[in-house]
Amino acid sequence: MSISPSIPTPSPSSTSFRHVSTENRSRFMSKQLAEKCKIVDKSSAIRDFLRNDYPVHVLLRPRRSGKSTLLLMFQAFFERDNPAAIKERKDLFLNNDLAITRHPVFDEEFGKYPVLYVDLSNVIGTTFENLEKEFRLLVKRIVFDLKRRGILSNLDELDEVDRSFLDQILNEEHKANIEAEALFRLTEVLHTLHKREVVVLVDEYDTPTSYAIRHGYSTEANVFFRNVFSSLLKVGVFTSYEPTTHPEVAKAGWLSGFNNLTVFTLGAPGRYSTACMFTEAETQLLFEKQKEILQSGGLDISFTFADLRKWYNGYNSGDGVRLYNPWSIARAFEANELGCYRNESGYDQIALKRIRQMLKSDEKFRRQFEALIMDEPAIISLDHGMTYSSLPEMSMEQLWTLLYSAGYLTTRMVDEIRDASSDVDMTDSANNSDDDDTEASHNEDINSSEHSDGGEDRNIGDSISGDFKATISAQIPNSEIRSLFRQWLVDHLTRRVKHSRKKSISCADIFQDMVSGSMASFSKGFSKFVWHNMPTQFLGSKEYLYQAYVASFFTVGSTLRSSSDLGLWSVKVEECAGMGRLDLMFSRQNEAVIQEHKRIGLSAKDKKSGYGESQRERLSKAAENALEQIKAKGYRARLPDQVTKLREYGIAFLGPYCAIVSDALKREPGGQWKVTKSYITERNEQHRVTLYTAST
Repeated sequence: MSISPSIPTPSPSSTSFRHVSTENRSRFMSKQLAEKCKIVDKSSAIRDFLRNDYPVHVLLRPRRSGKSTLLLMFQAFFERDNPAAIKERKDLFLNNDLAITRHPVFDEEFGKYPVLYVDLSNVIGTTFENLEKEFRLLVKRIVFDLKRRGILSNLDELDEVDRSFLDQILNEEHKANIEAEALFRLTEVLHTLHKREVVVLVDEYDTPTSYAIRHGYSTEANVFFRNVFSSLLKVGVFTSYEPTTHPEVAKAGWLSGFNNLTVFTLGAPGRYSTACMFTEAETQLLFEKQKEILQSGGLDISFTFADLRKWYNGYNSGDGVRLYNPWSIARAFEANELGCYRNESGYDQIALKRIRQMLKSDEKFRRQFEALIMDEPAIISLDHGMTYSSLPEMSMEQLWTLLYSAGYLTTRMVDEIRDASSDVDMTDSANNSDDDDTEASHNEDINSSEHSDGGEDRNIGDSISGDFKATISAQIPNSEIRSLFRQWLVDHLTRRVKHSRKKSISCADIFQDMVSGSMASFSKGFSKFVWHNMPTQFLGSKEYLYQAYVASFFTVGSTLRSSSDLGLWSVKVEECAGMGRLDLMFSRQNEAVIQEHKRIGLSAKDKKSGYGESQRERLSKAAENALEQIKAKGYRARLPDQVTKLREYGIAFLGPYCAIVSDALKREPGGQWKVTKSYITERNEQHRVTLYTAST
């Protein structure tokens, strides 16, 4: 079945998406989902799984890449059930013409195995006792679900010990001494009842550990899960296993040392290389279909495919195929708007805490961080020998490793990335498997012991147990992730400004001048603040860093100038609006401010000559262009009808120099805007001459 967020035909007035969740398996198997959706077909991953060189496959992918839905597809394919349920699932595969249906394994393997599906995403707690309790509840839910669906219907075939074991679980009487082996005992029970191998699917196996680290009981959690998985991962005749996770913390505590695992990383070619994320061709086809759907309802898509690629591409398989984050693609189509749709997980919060500490204290890290934001080469070291226990106080190399493995960084690509269009055939589905599979190729795929597709297809001990480091040229993969990096920098700078009482007072006063429309006073105050306070490492930097500093400055000012009766000012950085992306927007009730920034490159001649005629002319022109862009690009379209007061500012930077022009506007609710006051170039130039020449 498909493993990715899928696209139903919308009503003319709206677009909606369905994303299959582990909490609701029935949605994955629903006829409505299959009949109304265009589906990206990843069913060829089932063949990859059946090439069972090692009994345990570990698939490492970034967050939100479709791993959970992949496991639900596996469950829908493999799981034994009553004949009616199996026929319903099988028809969904056939009716959607999924690639696996054209391979001999479809009839041979479909619905033939008992499946143990273990989702550890909710096995969390602020204490180890809470975690143990949640684990017990998880085991109870699994047993109850298996019993409810008739998978445990023939209990007379079990001996008294196994029946007592199930009763203890359902009555919550099982003790710690059997708790760690509960999942393994369930596979034994399923094997006894069904006389077939048991397919074990484990999702989010590292989530409990991330919470344990944050709450200070990682040692107990590691010992517990080592006991759980040391029994569950025993090599036996009845267990196949497919765990997935997102962050590749290499020496993963309880996971290291097992000798029967195969690791498949995002950068490895061959099996599973495109199993989770969307390829370029799949994303292009989805884009065209979404555009057709919207146009049929009298609407239009608000962004181009090039814009979509800029925001969500940047990942690459080991085979050199462009890959996209499916969650973000689906959310962008749903909202008809490009933006950041990632939310923080446990590991993100651990990393963010450490990022804040290092931005404050480590100059080398800060330089590399800023280089990444500016899309410049950043040579970083990765520590593939890191452990879970090292995360709270991780080194710079370990922090980069966590960010890299979680999808926040990629290796800078030099060669042209090939397109995957030859791999895709999408009618009602986007299929990326060969249609000409034969019985001979089936036998070769399933029975071959040679690792012809190479990559990370190896014993996990080769990649996890060793302590080694690597140096790479890293980059931020796309605009979505860059927006997160910029927000982290804004948070850091905001804290710096807040800690200076003098700067905080200046922020508040200047912010008040800006939102009230005291344009000349704002221009003088803000230009003077930039002249005296802009960090030296930002001078001449790309617009990203100027914008980050300005956003942090006004974040502090907006907080100090918000009142209890009118509420907080909302501060938004680089928002989609109209036909482009404005830089900063502030809003509160019926008031709003829009800023557009322009950065002029600071040349060696500029540094030597100081402020003069050339600098004056370039700054003035850039500021005027910025103000004009607000109007030309339709940035006001983002404002709700109740906003009746608007201030627009075009701001240009050249090193420490700053030029500002602005308009004040009014309207009736939902009406047309009219300019009521302007702060023009000539007045700003007079102020600049006074400030910069006097200071010089």
